[in-house]
Formats: sequence, structure tokens, C-alpha cells
Amino acid sequence: MNGRTPRHSGMTLAAFLELPAVVRARPELAGSPDIADRYVRWVHTSEIYEIAPLLKGGEVLLTTGLGLVALTPEARRAYVADLARVGVAALALELGRTFHEAPADVVLEARRQGLPLILLHAIVPFIEITEAAHAILIEGELGALRLTVQVTDRLLDALATGAGLTGLVGQISETAGCIAALYLADGELVAGKAPAEQADTSEASVLLGDAEWGRLVLEAPDSSRIRAIL
Repeated sequence: MNGRTPRHSGMTLAAFLELPAVVRARPELAGSPDIADRYVRWVHTSEIYEIAPLLKGGEVLLTTGLGLVALTPEARRAYVADLARVGVAALALELGRTFHEAPADVVLEARRQGLPLILLHAIVPFIEITEAAHAILIEGELGALRLTVQVTDRLLDALATGAGLTGLVGQISETAGCIAALYLADGELVAGKAPAEQADTSEASVLLGDAEWGRLVLEAPDSSRIRAIL
């Protein structure tokens, strides 16, 4: 698992950096890594050196670096590598209290691991950043849950009226507002309409027991709404 792969409801790292509370902290992306496909699941604060085992991935970790100040360069590099290994979305290091500039070993290891390192050049209480981010993340989760309930109700109604696979896939297409297609595991189209060859699509596996029976494909780019429908 890493910060690039989870397909969950949340905000992009780019959107996190645009939050007013974060902007006031004057963020700088060290090394300017590609953050286009990074998603933030949660924002966490900690000064503990051995924090990685307590994280699940997808977090922006805010720290003043207090837990790193007395460590060797090798230990600081291990800290960054462990965070990258568990899949944090980014490490945000506040400058001005513990470190006046980012330790070179932290910067170099973050670049080597492909882990976005956000340097915060102005002091903004971490609680302001976490509250701003969590308000958006929680509202997104609630919106996805409401949409999931709506989709479920519509599909149950369709089943109650005797709709087969064609009817169910048609209902999904109507709800999503895009072409929907249901394929068997071998690639055979069994319901719906195949998306255009060059179209941007999103998909989910259809399971029968523990085995993949097929896959549902929507002709729509990935988004929290599309993920909820899938």
C-alpha cells in the first residue's frame, strides 16, 4: 500500500494544500513531487518517532519534528521510509520551533521514497488545520453514504419489480448519469453498453462468494460520487 493507490472518498493532496489554514502556514513541497494522484484520508498530528505502526495509510502527518531532533541521520531516514511504507499521503514538517530548516537527510529520503514532504514556513496551530480538513472529509463520507443508500434503494426496487441484469445495469447507468457495462470475468459483455474505446472509465469487481464473477464499468472518471455508486 502507498499514498498513490487507495481509491477512497477524500480530498486530493492538492486540495489539502489549498485549505486556507494550510495556505497561512506557507506550505512548500520539497522536491516538488507529483501529487496529482495522492488522496488524503485523514490528517494526524504526532511528535512520536515510532508513529508509523499506528497509521493506516492515506494520512497527512503534521509534526514539528520534536521526535526527530536528537536522532541520527540514519534514524531520521528510517522514520521517513517507515511512513512511506505504510502509505501516508504526505509528511508535513513545521519549521521555526524545532528545526529552522528541514534536515537534509529527511528531504533526501522523502525524495528517494517518493513521499511528498510539505514544509510549513509559518506557525499555524495544527488543530486549525485538522479541523478544516476533517470537516471536509467527514462531509464527503456522509455524502457518499447517503448516495450509497439511494443507489441501494433504487436497485432493491428494481429487483422487486423483476428487473434482470439488464434492468439493474440500466438503473445504475441512470443513477450515475453515464454508460454502464457489466462484463463476465472473461471479458464478455452481458448487460449495458460498452464504453467508448478511449473513454475515461471507473470499475469495480462483481463477486460471487469469494470469486470474481465479473466487473462493472462506468464511463466516467474516478470521483467520490462514482466510487460510491460502484
